[in-house]
Amino acid sequence: MRNKPSVDLTGKRFGRWTVIDYIGQGKWNCKCDCGTVRDIRTGQLQSNHTKSCGCYRRDVTTKRNMTHGLNKTPLHQRWLGMKDRCYNQNDESYANYGARGIYVCDEWKDDFQAFHMWAVTHGFKESLSLDRIDNNAPYAPWNCRWVDRATQNR
Repeated sequence: MRNKPSVDLTGKRFGRWTVIDYIGQGKWNCKCDCGTVRDIRTGQLQSNHTKSCGCYRRDVTTKRNMTHGLNKTPLHQRWLGMKDRCYNQNDESYANYGARGIYVCDEWKDDFQAFHMWAVTHGFKESLSLDRIDNNAPYAPWNCRWVDRATQNR
């Protein structure tokens, strides 16, 4: 006969786990949202040490690695060029950007979709170029605009 735990966790949720039943020796039979069933120790559940059977990590990784389908577009190429000027010491323009402390804001640096959303809502056209309003400030929404060649050359 199995000893009853001091606290009944049956039916409670811990991350993606739902506790089904106590099986003894400090272990609970649990079902993950994805359908996987496992025995998990009380301490692992209560400390939030385990959130799922591993499906959560797979879901996050899949979402992170999902492409946006815009890799070959002119706007994506400009985003890559902006980052190269700031971070790639082998880029021919690095001396005028990254070496001077010019950087890309956190919002845009690793998130093309955030840059894309800003660009299309702020007048991006293939005929325009990205201009920093303050030449000594970073690439950031508050410091950038789309301008024609004549304005950029000024």
